[in-house]
Amino acid sequence: MTMEAKSTKKVQLTSYRSSFRYLFVFSILKIFLYPLMWLLFNFRSYPYIEDSQDSNYIILSNHTGALDPLMLSLSFKRPIFFVASDHLFRLGFISKIIDFLVAPIPIVKSKLDLQALRIIRSELEIGNTVALFPSGSRSISGPEEPIPSATSKLLKLLNKPVLLYRLEGGYLTSPRWARSHRRGKMSGRVVHKLTVEDIKNHSYQELNEIVYEYLNADPYAAEEPNTTIFRGRNLAQYLERIVWHCPSCLRLGTVKSEKDIVFCDCGFRLRYDPTGYFQPAGNTSDEQDFALRFPHVDSLYQWQLAELKKNFSLKNLTAMNSHQPIFSDDEEILILTSRAEKNERVLHGSIALYPDRLEFSNQDKEVEYLFPLDKIHEVHCIGPQRLQFTDVRDKLVYESINENPRSAFKYIETIKQIKSQIPRN
Repeated sequence: MTMEAKSTKKVQLTSYRSSFRYLFVFSILKIFLYPLMWLLFNFRSYPYIEDSQDSNYIILSNHTGALDPLMLSLSFKRPIFFVASDHLFRLGFISKIIDFLVAPIPIVKSKLDLQALRIIRSELEIGNTVALFPSGSRSISGPEEPIPSATSKLLKLLNKPVLLYRLEGGYLTSPRWARSHRRGKMSGRVVHKLTVEDIKNHSYQELNEIVYEYLNADPYAAEEPNTTIFRGRNLAQYLERIVWHCPSCLRLGTVKSEKDIVFCDCGFRLRYDPTGYFQPAGNTSDEQDFALRFPHVDSLYQWQLAELKKNFSLKNLTAMNSHQPIFSDDEEILILTSRAEKNERVLHGSIALYPDRLEFSNQDKEVEYLFPLDKIHEVHCIGPQRLQFTDVRDKLVYESINENPRSAFKYIETIKQIKSQIPRN
């Protein structure tokens, strides 16, 4: 590429997100967003008061709900350009509307996306403000998801002040697994600022620890249980999106939900109450015991992860039948994605996880796609249950979706555990 072409490309980039359109749209949207966010979520935003040194900055926020970007933007006077999963750019006409109004920066979760990093750096250099959710994923069970170690490296590379923005009450308002949101109490504010000097003086590990400490809004971490009521309907519905292991009979994939009850046909039952905690679903001693063992969603989720480590140790994996699936689901749709452009549906059938591979079969039960686990790079969940992964053999990104409630996380966490036990060459 010639120097003239490079210069033209930079001008186009500058005019794209620096245009008056986004300042205008941002100002107009805020007029409607304030009452709408209060009406739906009882959300209060605390304005960030800029000081004389705030020529530009990058914003890092925790991630609890699909509308987090809208809520965060209410605390700022300037347009904010968010880094978003590239699936938003593969929705046809809807994607064009989103891009026209707010111009998010696409990033592919299941691969190292250098193109997205270059765009972020360029936008900051020309004076635009960028916000991202460093965990890259909405909270699954309450605590903020782990912050990748690369986050601190990115902050040092960008060399800009960093605002840490925390949303409180978001998980109990819009649980990732839930069918619908509930109205309780939410707020958002800048809780900490890292100057350029702070970023230079802290080690990579220290930076990551600081970011996580300020962004973690775990509703179950306080000494006193939450007492705020989060009103909604069918409060436990679709909890099976993240709960796949019954703690009573220990079977996999047998947990279901209905209204405010999560249950298994073996007799396991818990009631999810409006404060976000589990209560006994009845008066039996077993039901009382379940509620004592698992006071909230995260306690049940962490128990599952501990069971995974025991059940899929290297010793147990070696003894497993490679022809017997660990999990399987029907009515699965496999999609081949093209970065921030389009989806190509390549299969409608079933998904099955084995000790050494992930298989997709058509409706005639014929295996059409086989992915050895050691060839799968990073597995992520987009939204409540869209499974995304990259095949390292050809660098293609796939997504697997299902209209029925099923857990993507049972595949994600099990694959991670199995891969951690595979000896490296």
